[in-house]
Amino acid sequence: MTTLWSLGLFAVISQSLWMVIHFFQSDRSGANGGAVIDLGTIADIPAVGEPPKLYREGKFWLVHTDQGINAYHTACTHLHCLFNWNSEAEQFVCPCHGSRFGKDGIVLQGPARRDLDRYCVRIVNAEGRMVKETDAQGQALSIPVQELTETANDASGSLLMVQVDTQRKISGINRH
Repeated sequence: MTTLWSLGLFAVISQSLWMVIHFFQSDRSGANGGAVIDLGTIADIPAVGEPPKLYREGKFWLVHTDQGINAYHTACTHLHCLFNWNSEAEQFVCPCHGSRFGKDGIVLQGPARRDLDRYCVRIVNAEGRMVKETDAQGQALSIPVQELTETANDASGSLLMVQVDTQRKISGINRH
């Protein structure tokens, strides 16, 4: 009986230790095993006002507002629970502890204290040359309507593509 008890206790401690180590190692590099995710052409991204689109393979929500496009990491900045989009409230809501974030990624209600983490979004030409990308502060990548209609092609005539670099995570601003 003592042996069974010891084995059970060892299994519980081992599993708990693995979970703690995994928690502290996950997302600390900003990589998530990161990759560059191709989203298609500018015309393929959701239009301004459409609900955010979840990209599970890249672990981000793509949002297009009047300010531009952003890719928000899917984990809440409180304790890294996966949050969801609430269409009625037009907010991201964390089911674990109730944190709420606006469509712009700004924390509206705690316990989270900082805005959503973002990934670098960039526009590249067909050759993969960067045309435009998110700034270091993670501001939305602006895509004016005029730019969409007049320069759907770059100087060489190639379609412009949208990419999200999940290796480059930008931490949300601490609001408290």
